[in-house]
Amino acid sequence: MLPFAPFGYDKRELTCLLWNVEGFISLMKTPEICLLEQDMLILTETFLREPVTLPGYYAAHSLAAVGPEGRPSGGVSCLFRPSMGQVVDEYAERDVVIVTFEHLIVIGMYIRPTAKTEFAIETILHALERAGGRKPILLGGDFSCRKDKPDRKAVTVFETLEEEGFSLVNEGTIPTYVAHNGSSVIDLVFYRGKEIRISRQDHLWTPIRKHIPIQTGFTLKGGKPPLMNNKQLQDISTPPCLTDF
Repeated sequence: MLPFAPFGYDKRELTCLLWNVEGFISLMKTPEICLLEQDMLILTETFLREPVTLPGYYAAHSLAAVGPEGRPSGGVSCLFRPSMGQVVDEYAERDVVIVTFEHLIVIGMYIRPTAKTEFAIETILHALERAGGRKPILLGGDFSCRKDKPDRKAVTVFETLEEEGFSLVNEGTIPTYVAHNGSSVIDLVFYRGKEIRISRQDHLWTPIRKHIPIQTGFTLKGGKPPLMNNKQLQDISTPPCLTDF
């Protein structure tokens, strides 16, 4: 076990940043690295061939797959500060990372666009089985399932998560992916457990990446989670550290 500081269980808001970075190493060389100042990071499509970390963070990785031509694909990393609390367990399989803290389980996941519906459901259910049901869960990832224009695969994935007791944090009309050929809502945050209270979710603008970082603020406390109103789900905003970029 890691010697973490006491967990601010009832009072302090924690922040989790979900981001499909499309290359972790390249991100570290840009001004956008300032966006990683969070308590918890869920990074997908990291393309990492070996583990890396950031100063002040612990890390758990599912390394990228390497194809015949040597090009990496996929990969998920969960990085976290001592503010997240005592780590009880870490688990990783292909494109899935599960970090179990004393009072919370965090799952990071990447579902490839080519994955069939059955594989996506199997991946999700296996991760949930591995995580167990005794603690609240924060689940974030690029599910390659559009919330704004759901197809059969997306509908099945969303229905499965709902049946498993999860609620979606994202507003279905705010894009998480923006490119010259259109936009979509595919980077999603779900939660399960009455102990989790979602306080806000911000979509942070970046000048280079197509996927938009999704910052979710939350606390852990007993009682029923409050419903979020439209004012708490903001449109895409520019972080102060990138205003001059």
